[in-house]
Order: sequence, then C-alpha cells, then structure tokens
Amino acid sequence: MIFFFFFFQAEDGIRDAQESRGLGDVYKRQVWSSPSIPRADAEPGLNPRARGWLRHMQAKTSSQDSLSDWSAEGKGPHPWWDKCTTPPLCSWPRFDLQESSYAIALMADATPAWQEAYATVIDGLISRFISHWGAPDFLNQFGDDPQRKGYPQYWRGLIVPHEKFREYNAPGWCGNGLAQYPDGTPAGIQSDPIVAEGMLFFKGWLLMLMGLYTYVSGDKKYQQPWAMASIAGDDPGIWTMDSLAEHLAAQWNDRPTGLH
Repeated sequence: MIFFFFFFQAEDGIRDAQESRGLGDVYKRQVWSSPSIPRADAEPGLNPRARGWLRHMQAKTSSQDSLSDWSAEGKGPHPWWDKCTTPPLCSWPRFDLQESSYAIALMADATPAWQEAYATVIDGLISRFISHWGAPDFLNQFGDDPQRKGYPQYWRGLIVPHEKFREYNAPGWCGNGLAQYPDGTPAGIQSDPIVAEGMLFFKGWLLMLMGLYTYVSGDKKYQQPWAMASIAGDDPGIWTMDSLAEHLAAQWNDRPTGLH
C-alpha cells in the first residue's frame, strides 16, 4: 500500500465576508483564473512537490484515451493506476482511487480558491469507482478461489489460517455467491456490489469519496441518481448518496457481527 505525505504552508490571507460555496471561499491573496491546476508562480498554499502531484492527478482523472476505459468492454485502467501493490488484499485499482482522495481533501483545505480543480479530480475518482473496474473482484470472482491450492507457502498463518491453508479463500477474494443473509439463506450471485452481502469497505469508501466531493465543491450532484456498474448484461443499480448511506446503515443494523 502506498502512502503520500504532504507538507502545507500556512495561509495568511483573510476570508472574504460572503456566503460559502463549499470550499469556494477565496483567500484574498490567492491567484486563480481557470479550473486548471494553478501556475507555479501563483502564490502557493502547497509546496512545488504537492502541486506537481496535483497536476499528475488532474492528468490521470481527465485522461480519455483507450487505456483509461474502466467499463466492462474497455481495456481497463491506464498503467498509472496502481493495481499491483499488496496482493492479494489491496491489488485493485479502486485502492488507488480512494487513497488518492485523502491528500486531495487536505489540499482543498489548504488552498480553497482552487475548488474547481479539486472537485474535478474527485469527480474523476468517483466516476471510475462506480465503473466495472471499480469493483472487478466482486463482478468477476464467483464461488471459491480456483487458485487457492496454489497459494504461496508464506501466506500460511499470515493471511490464511494455518489449519485451513489452501482450503480457505485468501482475503481479497470476494467469492460472489458464497454469502448468506442474516437468517442463513444463501444470497446467491449478486449483480450489484452495493446491494451485496459484503463489500463493506467498497461501500464505505465510495460514500467517503462522495462526501469529500460534496464538501469540496458544495455541489449536490451525487444526491441525485447515479448508476453503479453491475455484472455484464444486468441492469445497473440506481442509487443516490443518501440511499447508499441508508442501505449501508440498514445492513449494519441487521447484522450484529457486521458485513464481510
């Protein structure tokens, strides 16, 4: 798993005395002219390294080439979206999406005049998160892991119980179709990762991303209906940010041991 650390310079401007537009309150001494990433000679609230990373994130989230097609029919994410680190638990491109958002939120507090750029980046993260490649594990891994007899020996006792080694699915294997409802009834294959009996972290991180977008932009876009990718051929699930939060809360309330 990759962590990014950024060090911000303090702002000494005074906020305009006007109603807030999300993080659109502008520090008087900040320079802003367009939704693109600000020039290096603009008075900074971020150091050069952080501004460079922000430009890279803008490039990643605005790329429209064929290598950035996250749909089921596309070639998948561009290689600059990490889908290799920390297998088998975290080697999915959505981990790059969600973990990139933490720094964006901190930057937005440091330089709120750049609201449009930050909102565009977070929106690009969300649009990928709710695509096929946002949940390729749930949408493609059915039943038990067919590769578990070949799990590497060092996983034994580390991520797979010692006594169940190669008889127990490793963390990171979704096993769509194995889950049960609270009454013990098999859930069967489920098409929508939000409806799923499981995918707890997926739902929580998606809700976090939408909350950050709302906080940074002041825009209620995701409180309007949007579609969640589903198993190929099935109709997508239609959700709002509120209905996602309500569904997740209901699943927790109905399952004292939590989702898995």
